[in-house]
Amino acid sequence: MGNQSCPSQRKKSTGSYFDAFFLPANEFKFAVLVSKKLGKAHVRNLHKRWAREVFRRQRSELSVPGSVIVSFNRPAESFHQVEEDLVRSYRAAIQGFDVDP
Repeated sequence: MGNQSCPSQRKKSTGSYFDAFFLPANEFKFAVLVSKKLGKAHVRNLHKRWAREVFRRQRSELSVPGSVIVSFNRPAESFHQVEEDLVRSYRAAIQGFDVDP
């Protein structure tokens, strides 16, 4: 059965620039998905770096045990937009689970 999970346990939170998915687990895992539709490679890489930097800076606040997938669907203009939106979406995604942020 491996990595299959029950969709009812998964929580989706939609931000202005991405969709964030949270699934409770024993350890913290984080992945960033950026489609080629978003732009050229340097734009996609910038968005990945921004998302990783948000989780690096907010590690103590955002490291609730679970799997987090961030899927960008439109380009953001600044790091601060991504940071505010990602923190808000993450908090919304963990609502309803028995976890402490």
